[in-house]
Amino acid sequence: KKEDFMKVSLKKAAVKAFFAFIGITGLITLTVNSVSVAKDTYIAVRDTVSAGSGMNDIMKGVVRGAENGFSSNLFGQNSFIDIYGLVEKAAGRRYILDADSSYNIIKDDSGKLHFLSFREDNSAAVDEIAAMNETLKKNGIDFLYVQTPIKYIKGFTKIDPSLTDYSNENSDKIVARLRESGVNVFDLRNLLDDDRIDKGTLFYDTDHHWRIETAFWGAGRTAEKIKTLFGRDMDPEGFYTDFGNYRSETYEDSFLGSQGRRVGRYFAGTDDFTLVTPDFDTDYEVTVKKKDSVDTFEGDFSQAVIRRDILEDKDIFTNRYVSYFGADYPEVIINNKAAENDLKLLIVKDSFGIPFSAFMSLMASETRMLDMRYYKDGTAEEYALEYRPDIVLYVFRSIRTIE
Repeated sequence: KKEDFMKVSLKKAAVKAFFAFIGITGLITLTVNSVSVAKDTYIAVRDTVSAGSGMNDIMKGVVRGAENGFSSNLFGQNSFIDIYGLVEKAAGRRYILDADSSYNIIKDDSGKLHFLSFREDNSAAVDEIAAMNETLKKNGIDFLYVQTPIKYIKGFTKIDPSLTDYSNENSDKIVARLRESGVNVFDLRNLLDDDRIDKGTLFYDTDHHWRIETAFWGAGRTAEKIKTLFGRDMDPEGFYTDFGNYRSETYEDSFLGSQGRRVGRYFAGTDDFTLVTPDFDTDYEVTVKKKDSVDTFEGDFSQAVIRRDILEDKDIFTNRYVSYFGADYPEVIINNKAAENDLKLLIVKDSFGIPFSAFMSLMASETRMLDMRYYKDGTAEEYALEYRPDIVLYVFRSIRTIE
């Protein structure tokens, strides 16, 4: 009985200590990060509550906003994640459940992290793209759907046999249906063997995105496909697609990617991040249209496109991948003042299109990036018909992200 009493007392003490720790952490958060909490709370409430919302909806929005604001600014949050990942690694776990199943983490046999993908029904989005393709064709605008490589590589990536990843199956269905609908599709996955690319270097270990070097390769191959399909030679001398004409700066062990940030730096380590920029003269003007503001950057490629503050941030949880342009935005207009042609590109994209678009812009007079996850002023088709580009590219890892 005495031993039972001791066990119960220890449990009660542990629970009290846990809640005391949470309380202290919350108090510190409100003290140190009060401004950030208030700002994020306001943004979440603003985006949740519409003008016609009733009081009940407004209260729900306030509660949800406060939760988001507090959780995103929790004092010491990254340390908690690091400790959690370290414990999971010590326990030998390779499949980590997340509160959102879309972000469940798998560690493959080579140590790379993956989000486990489930089956998706993309038929509505495919039909929308097929209809847009027909409209653009009637208006003399070329259209190409670019399927990017996927981190789970067929015949290469090995995971626990009890798990099944459907990322490639989902994309295979998208590609097949688009082709059946008469859409030009360029599937970069099919070129990996032809180009004898080391599949182990295509992606970051801790991030779902392709490496910047891989995005450069994808842009070059897409330019070749555009020439073959539409007769538009974006790089007649092969200058802009020659990696030898670019400089590389490697920031060693500086990058913890989207997957790594969910399990901490100790679960799978960190990545080197290589910045690739032109080693030749450029002249740019980049207009970034955010939800509530517009920013303009001028100068050479590095000054107008690259965000050095992101690269130089000492926090390992900083997303280096968006050092190109700074983030995903609703609309970005890239004016290449030194262009050797008058080509106009519209790139409808997910996050894979960020560095890809930067490199494509070197071969066009004007390139516009449209992210339909954030752009709310109309459809991509309406935008294209008003803008009248020469070519529209849809560049996606998974079409699910445009819905």
